[in-house]
Amino acid sequence: MLAEDAFIDESNLEPDALFLDDEEKEAYGNGISGRIFQVGVEYNLGKFVPEKYSGIYEEESRLLKPMILRDQIQGELKYVRDKSTETSLIKEMRAILHNGQRKLFICELHHLCENIDSLDEEVIVIAAGSAPSNKSYEYIKRFKKVKFIFIDPREFNIYVNRFHESHYKYPGLTLYFSVNQEMTNVYKYRNKTIRYYQNGEIKVGDLTKLDFKSNLDEAAIDHILASDCKIFLFNEYMTRELSQSLNSLIQKWGKKVLFWSDIRTAEGGVGMKDQEVEDSDILSNAAMNYIWLKELIKGVDKDFFAMLKFRLPYDGKLILNDFAKKQLETAEEMGGHFLPFQEKYMKWFQGKVYLQAYAGYKSAESRLWCNLEDLRAPLKNWSLEEHEGKLFKYNVIQKLSQVFENPHSSEKIGFDHCGDCAIQSYVYNLFFTKFLQLKGKKLTKKVQDLVVKIGSITNRRLNVEPHGHLFPKPNRADQKKE
Repeated sequence: MLAEDAFIDESNLEPDALFLDDEEKEAYGNGISGRIFQVGVEYNLGKFVPEKYSGIYEEESRLLKPMILRDQIQGELKYVRDKSTETSLIKEMRAILHNGQRKLFICELHHLCENIDSLDEEVIVIAAGSAPSNKSYEYIKRFKKVKFIFIDPREFNIYVNRFHESHYKYPGLTLYFSVNQEMTNVYKYRNKTIRYYQNGEIKVGDLTKLDFKSNLDEAAIDHILASDCKIFLFNEYMTRELSQSLNSLIQKWGKKVLFWSDIRTAEGGVGMKDQEVEDSDILSNAAMNYIWLKELIKGVDKDFFAMLKFRLPYDGKLILNDFAKKQLETAEEMGGHFLPFQEKYMKWFQGKVYLQAYAGYKSAESRLWCNLEDLRAPLKNWSLEEHEGKLFKYNVIQKLSQVFENPHSSEKIGFDHCGDCAIQSYVYNLFFTKFLQLKGKKLTKKVQDLVVKIGSITNRRLNVEPHGHLFPKPNRADQKKE
């Protein structure tokens, strides 16, 4: 359990010199300031990337607007794979910045804010690949008229507060429609009592002793639509068949629907580690999403918005396994012509590519937002080189060294002016101004409180060295905004 006093005021502590290697210590000696990270970035650019990129960082005389869309990134830098030139500072920053649950929370809250008109609007969100959903209750409780259908074969563990109390402690919050016995012992709790729907009845039982698949028939659909429950858990794989059943639900619902996909298979569906993901997995995942979406939107003529994990192949060299072949063949039958594969391009839905805050260092992952028109349009040829080059330039250099607008920044909590914090500030500000009409000091306090709370939920606060020191220089009182 995470205690309230886990957040210690570190604003007056000296930076930990252990984060610098010997060469950095010699270079800066006793002159190391609290802005250790900005100094580190300036110093390391020439070492970390090829010499021709070392001049890319320049002192800015203005605050840059947060980079929300990929197309805001001007120019590209060729991707560098070699990690041998990384200093200890860069390695520490890479470990701190990548926070999957915070990243997803910001992406999902942003999509909700942009596509929901008011807190009184009734909406259904369908999310594939959504476990464990540690952070999800933080937006679920704010959008009281939204129903969430989470789908994943892995175990769910939704934290209902910053003290990591699980949804298992409050079984009335959720309703299971399937349980995957293979994945029920990931999290160690003495009591895993759940409510579940089976054969037209709501029952109570021990998750670890249950194993059944969903049957989303008309009665089950009617129950979801009429229920006061807001969280429906499908502990199973998203499939074409489930998509067809959900299409019946969508058509009967007749109101706005959001679809999120964060699926990631590796080695043909086996394994979940980043290093195991191959180009065939990326292409097969694209085909899977295509199949599901084409089933979900059948007969739907308005108010459907999707947010998909957006990844393009790494090498452009495709070796298809049997799993990938099957997905691509099915997509082909449905009109999704992903093949023949071109080494420099990948076919995928049209839409807008949004950047992710706190994504992995050097990551080229982002989010693709699509509306119905995008989903029904011919597939677009996305350039691998352009996408990789833009994301490399932004993630490795720009977001770590340039100073972005963050009107709610705080040295105390490590909420600074890096690209990640700027996006987080932008999204939280959007929620509190659009739906609660907050402003001034009250707005800033709410934004900062949510930053800290997500840090508690994810066990990853922001005021950890070397992050949290990228602020406008004191002598920039007249700094202009771009």
